[in-house]
Amino acid sequence: MVAVRPVYRAKQFFRAFRRRDVHAFVAVAQAYLSPSQLALFKQMSPYDQEHAVDVLTRLRRQGWRDAELMQAALLHDVGKAFVRSSLWRRVAHVLLWAAGDTRVRDGYARHADVGAEAAERAGSPPQVVALIRRHHAPLPLPPRDRLDDWLIALHIVDEMA
Repeated sequence: MVAVRPVYRAKQFFRAFRRRDVHAFVAVAQAYLSPSQLALFKQMSPYDQEHAVDVLTRLRRQGWRDAELMQAALLHDVGKAFVRSSLWRRVAHVLLWAAGDTRVRDGYARHADVGAEAAERAGSPPQVVALIRRHHAPLPLPPRDRLDDWLIALHIVDEMA
């Protein structure tokens, strides 16, 4: 798996330049999000909207149907809309993080907290807020509860998408 990560990241980088039909992403999101949550979703970049819909689709293929998990899938990266996260900053962050540089603490690194706060202000359920806040946190160990199971599923699919 480690050897695949550079290839995955390169593909991810080049996908960022592709044109996208954001109307299709918003149509999917409308089925799961409240109007205030949808307003947040619309503030995300087309790339992040596509990624969010991909995460949701992959979770559904695995059999997940929980409304809170679906909302978190669509909004887990919403904080990137509110921090300085240009493509080049993201590339630098990912490369530094992969190299083990734990000093990476720019706005991009805080997107989970920023996104959780935005989702909370938009009236998202507490479980959605918690999933957004923790989607890059270390995975929980047993014993686990339902929220932990959702977090693990979201984390794994987010890394694959």
